[in-house]
Amino acid sequence: MIVAANASVRYGPTLDAYLCGAGETALTEAYELGRQMLCSGLSVLDLANLHNGVLREWLEQHEEADVRKILRSAAIFFTETLSSFDMLFLRSDESATATKRMNDSLEAEVRRISHAIHSEAGAILAQATIGMDQVARTGPYEPQSQMDVVRSLLYETGEKLRHFSHELRPSVLDEFGLMEALEFLAHGVERRTGACVALEGRLDRRVASPIELTVYRVAQEAINNALRHGGQPLNIEVSVEMQEARLRCVVSDDGQGFDVEEVQGKDSGPGIGLLGMRERAALLGGECSIFSSRGDGTTVVLSLPL
Repeated sequence: MIVAANASVRYGPTLDAYLCGAGETALTEAYELGRQMLCSGLSVLDLANLHNGVLREWLEQHEEADVRKILRSAAIFFTETLSSFDMLFLRSDESATATKRMNDSLEAEVRRISHAIHSEAGAILAQATIGMDQVARTGPYEPQSQMDVVRSLLYETGEKLRHFSHELRPSVLDEFGLMEALEFLAHGVERRTGACVALEGRLDRRVASPIELTVYRVAQEAINNALRHGGQPLNIEVSVEMQEARLRCVVSDDGQGFDVEEVQGKDSGPGIGLLGMRERAALLGGECSIFSSRGDGTTVVLSLPL
């Protein structure tokens, strides 16, 4: 509370300087005083009480002053001091909005994967069950080809389930780190789609788990967007590097591209979407920028503080 006490002591002289004509210099000091009080845990009510007390003493010492003019000036000074508190409330509101959007996006993603498991893996398992019933009815001399069909169906089911499990939470990310998880993602995309995914860069050390997960999810969404809208053939490049105290990831493709503003205006498709990528970055104090135009590919640039 030492900082708060110092700020309170400085409040009177700074207000006096402004009322006596110090102008913008005193207003800048007022904003700084408000920031220090906010960081020290003082409330808006504490600040209002302090302001009223200081102003009352000032008016008692300057009985000849134009009260209306002084009150108008004091109100400007007080408003400037309050601006730090106002910015905090705005950031809190924006953070709550971003969190709600993120939760909605994640819930939609869970529903999508749940539906896919039910419809795709469930259907394959049903076919395998029918095949096993046929084997049971025909006895132990069923041709090997029928057993091969059942074995293929079960293998396909395992592959589907592993893919869905990786979408929910890639275990390789927890066990081996970001670069290995991105490499696993790239190989899986190439195997399933035929697109070429090139991964560049290296990290000298592991970074915090929320940062690794955010980079992975943003890269995953950028790749999925390229696959959905990029056309064929498609080349995707993913680069990761540390720049001083930041981690930077760039995902670019040579696909068809799109109008960023137009898509953002109706961003409600599967996955976390363009807004979701930006909000994931913002929750960690970072930035995510999307650059694209029709016929000229897309580049997603993610930058996070370490």
